[in-house]
Amino acid sequence: MNDQPPTFYNSPPQQQSSPSPGYPAFYESVPWQQPGMPPPMQQPPYFPPQAPTPYPRAMTRPLRPSRLAPAGLVLGIVGLLISLGVFSRVIPLILFSLAFGFILSTAGMVFSALSLSSISRKALAIIGLILSIITFLLLLLVTLLGILVSSLPH
Repeated sequence: MNDQPPTFYNSPPQQQSSPSPGYPAFYESVPWQQPGMPPPMQQPPYFPPQAPTPYPRAMTRPLRPSRLAPAGLVLGIVGLLISLGVFSRVIPLILFSLAFGFILSTAGMVFSALSLSSISRKALAIIGLILSIITFLLLLLVTLLGILVSSLPH
């Protein structure tokens, strides 16, 4: 049979301890290149990635629900209630209702519109915006009707 020991497939290859006869020793360490050509480009050495350096985190405030939505809702409700005073027969009360109704409804529209970006209080913002717009349009209509009626001849 066979007098040689069995060969294992994963065994390391045999290395020569001395250079081949007739060749200088430097040919073993330098890859082959054509004469007169520049030496091949060497790859830069590989540095293993370093652990990320800790950096100071920016201090952030915890998310709080918007306080503008309830404010817009309250201003819309109060503006609507005050604007109902326009239907009285007392002139100072009508002027007071017109002035403060416009101011409160405008502030309610601004606050509600600013708080529409809030996720948690979106319903309050929409209701406040609708009430403020209704109040503003009602007061505008009453004002225009008042101007129109006062300009009619008696």
